[in-house]
Amino acid sequence: MLHVQNGYGGLGPEVLSTWLRTCFEDQTERQARANSVPALQDMGGGEGVMKALRTSIAHGIASNEVVERRMDFGSNLVPQEDPEPIWKIAWEALKDPSLVFLCFSAFVSFGVQLISPGGGMEWVEGMAIL
Repeated sequence: MLHVQNGYGGLGPEVLSTWLRTCFEDQTERQARANSVPALQDMGGGEGVMKALRTSIAHGIASNEVVERRMDFGSNLVPQEDPEPIWKIAWEALKDPSLVFLCFSAFVSFGVQLISPGGGMEWVEGMAIL
């Protein structure tokens, strides 16, 4: 059986994280059953986990234990990833041949407008293409 850690019957953050990774990183149900279910049984099954974590499926945890559990297990937040910069998104988009063709067509339209006499509103076509 597991050693007592943090007063939760050995179910510290490392043990729970390892078990969750085993559950969610497996590719097939067969692999999950082969790895996750025995690991859960080693922790005493669902009832054993609830008993070790001092909780119940009907009532959850006591409100006065929230601060202590945050100190033991950390906040239940997924760290937010930094958004990809706009220049990287634009660079990836420019690898699409159809977009390259459209940009080329827009510049040709602008060039034709620059060398044609009259200087009207022909530049609108180039802008519409872009």
